[in-house]
Order: sequence, then structure tokens, then C-alpha cells
Amino acid sequence: MEWADAGRISDFAPDAWRLVTVTVHSIDRWRIEAREETVYVRRRGADIEAMSPVCPHTGCLVRTRDGGFECPCHRSVFDPEGNSLEGPSPRPLDRLEVRQEKGRIKLLYRRFRTGVVTPEAI
Repeated sequence: MEWADAGRISDFAPDAWRLVTVTVHSIDRWRIEAREETVYVRRRGADIEAMSPVCPHTGCLVRTRDGGFECPCHRSVFDPEGNSLEGPSPRPLDRLEVRQEKGRIKLLYRRFRTGVVTPEAI
């Protein structure tokens, strides 16, 4: 896995999650595959945070709701930090590793196993 570019840091308003599309490249022996994935990214002061939009319950994509997030499939609700507030989700939304590089946001995209209490990258 390589670091995906999520955009310029200056393009992100402070303290607001924004859904962005990143291109993720993976290598399987001799074949390189490029696919688009979505992630939530937020700038907090000098820090950048990224979170998977995939609900840890069964893998539906969450959407923003009242400053937090909600899963439309089984109604799991998450606070603005991604912590589970109600519903069947077994854990908070999964965080992604982020770094800043030459004024840009880079993230290490991962998929996580659904339906388990502890995050397991797959």
C-alpha cells in the first residue's frame, strides 16, 4: 500500500469533516490496481485526522448527521469523534494514519473487518 493524496491542507476548513475521494494503488505481485475510495478528513489546528466512512457493523457507508455520523442501514450513530453512541456498531469508526507532506495531506488507506470489536485491517 502506498500513501494516497487527499488534497491541499489549505483547502480544508478548520474543525469540519469533509468527505474526499482518494486514489489507492495496490500491487498484487506483478499487477498494479488503482481504485477510488472515500474517506472523511478534518483539519484541527495544525493536526489532520482521517476516518473511514465504513460502518464497523456490516460495512455500509456512514453519512454526516448533526455534527456526527449515522449509518443508514441499521441506524448506528456516532459522535463527531467517530465514537459509537447507539445502534449495533461493535466499535467506533476506524481511524486512518495521516501525515503532512509539502502542504498536502497523505493518508494510508486501509479496509477493516466488520462485525468485530477490535479493528482488524484486512
